[in-house]
Amino acid sequence: MKISNSNSPFDAIVFYFWLQEEELNTIFVGTNKWWFAHGLGYSRCVFYGPRIKQFRHFKNGTMELYAIPSTLIKWGTLRDFLAKKSISNNPVVSIAVEGDRLPNASELNAASMPIQCLVADTHHMSNPINSAMAFLSEARADMVMLSHPQYSRMFSDCLGISLSPFPYSLNDASGVTLIPGGKRGTKACYYGTIADPFHPERSCILQKIRNSSRGSGILEFKPRMQPREWQESLSKDIASFTCSLNGFPSFQSIAPMLVETCLITDPLSKKTDLGQNLRHGENCLIYRDAEEAVKALEFVRDNPDEVRSIGRAGSSLIHRLLPTQDKSLEVYCENTNKLAPSLSGIPHPQQKNLNPYAITACYAYEIVQELHRLCKQLFIYIRGESKVAPFIKEYVEIL
Repeated sequence: MKISNSNSPFDAIVFYFWLQEEELNTIFVGTNKWWFAHGLGYSRCVFYGPRIKQFRHFKNGTMELYAIPSTLIKWGTLRDFLAKKSISNNPVVSIAVEGDRLPNASELNAASMPIQCLVADTHHMSNPINSAMAFLSEARADMVMLSHPQYSRMFSDCLGISLSPFPYSLNDASGVTLIPGGKRGTKACYYGTIADPFHPERSCILQKIRNSSRGSGILEFKPRMQPREWQESLSKDIASFTCSLNGFPSFQSIAPMLVETCLITDPLSKKTDLGQNLRHGENCLIYRDAEEAVKALEFVRDNPDEVRSIGRAGSSLIHRLLPTQDKSLEVYCENTNKLAPSLSGIPHPQQKNLNPYAITACYAYEIVQELHRLCKQLFIYIRGESKVAPFIKEYVEIL
C-alpha cells in the first residue's frame, strides 16, 4: 500500500496538532512546517487538536484545509464526523512524536484510522527516546519514520518493528537547487537561539564566544529563518558556525557545505559518512571547546581566501557523499508535485515484540547522551558479561 497523492487509498490526511492555533495561518511556510509538509500530497488536510477552538474550513492554494477541536470531537467519533461533513471517507492520521504533547494512545486507537508516526526531535522530550518508544508501543502505528536516522537501530531493536523511509531528506530531488557563488561576507554566522534548556553545551559555547572580546566581533548571530531566506543568507556567508549536540550531522551541518560556505563544527560521529570525511583546515574547521571555537573564528577573520577554498572543498565533499545531483534544502512545500510521493513506503503493523535488553540499553544511552551534552569526552566502562552490553556498545558509538 503506497501513500501518495497520485495512487493513495486515502482521500485526506489528519494531523494531530498541538501548536498554537494561529500557526495554522502559516502552517506550510512556518518554522514548524516540516512536520506537516507531506500533507501537500493530499487535496484535503485536517488539523485536529486541543488548542483548536472552533471548526473552520480554509484554503491553501488548491488544498482544502480544516481545523477541528479535539475538545469537542473525540478520536472515536472523528471518522464519522469527517464522513458526515463530506470531508473524507478514508482518512489517514499522521502524528509527529515531538515534545511531550501527544494524544492518549488508547483514545487514538479508538479512531479506527491508519496511523503514521514521525519521530522528530526526541531531545525535546523528557526521557526522550524512551518516551517516544512508550507511545509507539501503545499506539497501533501502521508506519513509523525517524527524522534522525542514528536512532533507527534502537527503535528497530526495542520495538521489533520495521521502519519506513523518512519522507523528505537532502537526497530528494525536490524544490529549488542551491546555486553557490556571489559576494561573501567577512564574518561567520550562527542561525538560531543562543540559549535554551535543551542544548546546554551549545548555549555555553555561544555565550562564551559572545562574551569574548576576541570572538564576539567575528561571529554574527542571526535568527532562525524561513528555508528559502536561510538558503539565500547562507550563500552569502563566508562561514557558518554550528554545534551538532550529539555528533550527528543535521541540516545545519550540511546546508552550508552545499553552497560552498565553510562549515565550523564540533567533531561529528565517525559512524557517519560526513564524520569520517571531515578534515580540519581542509574541508571544514573543527573545534572541541569554546577556546578552539574562538581560534577558528579568528582564522576566518585573518584568512578569508583560505576559508573560501575550504568552503569549496567542503562543497565538493558533500556532493560526493550525497548520491544525487539535485541536493536541495527546499524539502518543504514549494513544489507540490515533487513532494507528492513523499510518504511512499510500505506501512508496517506494530509487532509489539518488545526487547527488554535493548530497552534497558536505551535508558543507559539516554544517560550517556545527557552527559555528552556537557562533556564531549566520556569514558564508558561496561563491566562483566550481559545481554544488555552489546546493545549499549552499539548505541553509544553513534555519539
